[in-house]
Amino acid sequence: MPRTARDVVFVDGVRTPFGKAGPKGLYADTRADDLVVRAIRELMRRNPS
Repeated sequence: MPRTARDVVFVDGVRTPFGKAGPKGLYADTRADDLVVRAIRELMRRNPS
């Protein structure tokens, strides 16, 4: 399948931290989208071009 300039390809991978779920969990006050933003920023830092 030919690629175009608009195709997205994965060049690296990171994972978000994990811990117990629930009100007493380590990330109870952290929104899921905040974790994703941190992961994407780290990927962009590692692969600036």
